[in-house]
Amino acid sequence: MILLQQTLPNINKRRGGYRGSFVLERTINGEIEFLISLWESIDAVRRVAGPKDERAVIHEEATAFLTRYDPESVHYAYHENK
Repeated sequence: MILLQQTLPNINKRRGGYRGSFVLERTINGEIEFLISLWESIDAVRRVAGPKDERAVIHEEATAFLTRYDPESVHYAYHENK
């Protein structure tokens, strides 16, 4: 998957607080929805997105793969059960 192997590492290695990317996908009406990034904190997200952290930040390199995107993003706390 070009997005995961090439585009995301190039975009996100420049971002402080970035913890990595993975893709969870589902196909709906011929389009694929996905979640892609982990951040160390909401403050790290705000350093990239600004004070309105709900605003989606879509980098130019990623637009080559997108037919559309939501203008807002949703943030979740991550808890791992090992």
